[in-house]
Amino acid sequence: MTSLVYGRTEYAEPLVQLGTTDDEDVQRAFPGEWVELVTFPKDRVVWIVRDGQEIEGARDYVRARE
Repeated sequence: MTSLVYGRTEYAEPLVQLGTTDDEDVQRAFPGEWVELVTFPKDRVVWIVRDGQEIEGARDYVRARE
């Protein structure tokens, strides 16, 4: 299962997308001094369209709900 990975190194920072991993051990896939790592299955992401329009290039790692 491929997961999207987000993280931050300080609580005052926003979460940023770090990439994807198929490894269940996210800390091994993304070593570092993280205060927070968040993962979710890539195939479970639901795209929510703003104002009824898609944003060009914004679907790099997500898919629309079928």
